[in-house]
Amino acid sequence: MKDWREYIEKKIVPKEEFIFQQKDEETSFYGHKKIMSTIIITHPKTNNWFKFDNFFVKWEYLWEVKFGNPRIKCSPSYTEYDEGIDVSIDEEVLYLNKFLMPAFNGWSIIEYYLFGEYNRSIYYSNINFQGKGEWEYTWQDWSDRFGINYLLLKLRIHSYVKRLVIEPIETPQKSK
Repeated sequence: MKDWREYIEKKIVPKEEFIFQQKDEETSFYGHKKIMSTIIITHPKTNNWFKFDNFFVKWEYLWEVKFGNPRIKCSPSYTEYDEGIDVSIDEEVLYLNKFLMPAFNGWSIIEYYLFGEYNRSIYYSNINFQGKGEWEYTWQDWSDRFGINYLLLKLRIHSYVKRLVIEPIETPQKSK
């Protein structure tokens, strides 16, 4: 595989079931102006989406990969801040395949709200809330300082909890 665009073309199939968009915008990256190239792919039947971000001009590296659904507050992401996700390293391709699989097979998420505001989520890579969940939270997660969030959740002090199941994308990709 020569670059991540080729990976995307092979991974997100059949193409006619998805909407592909690419946008390039100038942004600041560690104090330097860079062009952020982004490929956003949406599956209209489920509203699941994928986002591939690239700061590296060539598509041999990725900055960040996310998938999500409009029904959830915070989306799982895979990020390699310093060197990028390298398409020439088999382990990184395999990890990205594993990371994206719930987007095709469906996933579940528990969202915690504190004082009526979204606080954080636990994401499960299956639709049954089984196994070890992964914490996802926004950058505005003020309550994580000094372990406050952990304490509040352990004491069950939260406004409410929302459990969501995100349906699978029904494509031939599911079986790969």
